[in-house]
Amino acid sequence: AAAIHDAGHPGVDNNFMIQQEDDLARNFNDQHVLEMHSLNLTLRVMHDNPEMNFLEGSHLSGKSNWLMFKSAVTKIVLATDMGQHFELVAKFGTTLADLRPDHEDYEKRVNTHLHLVLQMAMKVADP
Repeated sequence: AAAIHDAGHPGVDNNFMIQQEDDLARNFNDQHVLEMHSLNLTLRVMHDNPEMNFLEGSHLSGKSNWLMFKSAVTKIVLATDMGQHFELVAKFGTTLADLRPDHEDYEKRVNTHLHLVLQMAMKVADP
C-alpha cells in the first residue's frame, strides 16, 4: 500500500480534481479520486502482468489470496484520503487508543482491528 498509494498522482488534491470536473473525478464519481486512480493503475498492472505480481509463485498466490490482498491494500490506500482523516482518527481513538503491548488482550484486539491498525500506520508514515 505504501509503495502504490501515490502512483499516477498529478500533484493536486481530490477537491481540485472534483472542482475541475476532471475525467478521473468523473470516473470515480468524485469519491477518493486520486486514491482510486492509484489503486486502479497498480492493481491492474499486478493482475494483468504475472511478472509484476509479487504474489505469483509464492504461498500467497491464488484467487482467494489475491482478493484478500486487494481488499486490504484498498482499505489502507483509501485511508490516505484526507477527506476521511478525522473520521478515521476518531474511530482509532475510540477503538484502540488505549491499547498497550502489555495488555492481556493486546494480540486479540490488534488482530480483530488489523485493517484499522494498518490504516493508521499508513497515515503516520505518509506525512
